[in-house]
Amino acid sequence: MAFSDLQMQLIKWISAQEDTESLVRLKGVMDDIDYDRQSDMKVIGYRPNGVRIIKSDFIRCIKQAEDEISRGHFLSIEEVEKISSKW
Repeated sequence: MAFSDLQMQLIKWISAQEDTESLVRLKGVMDDIDYDRQSDMKVIGYRPNGVRIIKSDFIRCIKQAEDEISRGHFLSIEEVEKISSKW
């Protein structure tokens, strides 16, 4: 298996570390990255029809909604009430 230049730099840097604190901090970062990867596919709930809600999909929808709100693409409660009264 061939290592990339970046991988070799990281291996050399880690190998050169003599203080435990730096290695403990690096291990914490590695654990955080692993957790983020695993939690992105975590089931965080279910829709009324039983379809799973995946964390990464939920966050994507929230970010999209925030973007739409910031662009002014939303309805006020009053507007929704007015529309729904005609249903």
